Amino acid sequence: MNLSKEELQFIDTYLKNSDVIYTDIRLELTDHVASAIEVELAENSDEIFYKVFKSYMVQNKKSLLKNIEVEQVKLRDKIIKRFGKGFLAKEVLFLLVLALLTPSLLELNFSEDILMGVNLGIGVIVLLYYFIFFHKTKKTSIGAALMFIILIPIYIPFYIKNPISLLFLIPVMVIVTLLHKKIEKKISKMLSRGLMVFFIGLFSPLFIWFTKWSEQFVTENILEGYFFFQLIIWYVLFKTLMTYKKELDSKYKGVFS
Repeated sequence: MNLSKEELQFIDTYLKNSDVIYTDIRLELTDHVASAIEVELAENSDEIFYKVFKSYMVQNKKSLLKNIEVEQVKLRDKIIKRFGKGFLAKEVLFLLVLALLTPSLLELNFSEDILMGVNLGIGVIVLLYYFIFFHKTKKTSIGAALMFIILIPIYIPFYIKNPISLLFLIPVMVIVTLLHKKIEKKISKMLSRGLMVFFIGLFSPLFIWFTKWSEQFVTENILEGYFFFQLIIWYVLFKTLMTYKKELDSKYKGVFS
């Protein structure tokens, strides 16, 4: 038995009054609660929605509200993973090829000030888009994930002048992150943080050596390609945000339209 829109709205309002402030989190929890109630109503056709809902909340409200942080982490990881997978899209791969070819075909000259200025300007535009056209209409929980992603194109060119060093840094970060996720649930938080510090201390000297060694291979064309790569990162981020907004709007309309 599928719940009516009025019943779904009732669940959403209840969660909102219970201080579940983020729209995307409420929609996820509303769907979770609705599914459980639909199963109960299907098994007991004589029951009514409000009675089943009240019974469910008496038993599960505390654990449900505790699950908010878990849902926030899931949505954060979902955005970050979608951002990463965005680089495998056909048009992005095409843009990456252009980023490699364009500097060698055109005589371009981008200074570090131009690179940082463009990145900072686009970063401000992304934040304005999120908070004015997205977050303001439907308060969402993905701000932390968005800020994490925005720091990538802003800080990488500021701290990493040699783009070739990313060939060392990115694989190491991926490997360490995957290993950390695999073992973090099996060990204490203190030990987990200690291992992260250990790996950083282990790989930092290697990273510094690789950066200095590879400087001999850095050309103007590589630096210009590096600039275009920053623009591609922004494109993928915009696309990720717009896709998530479209998905959220669709779920929202399913409940409130």
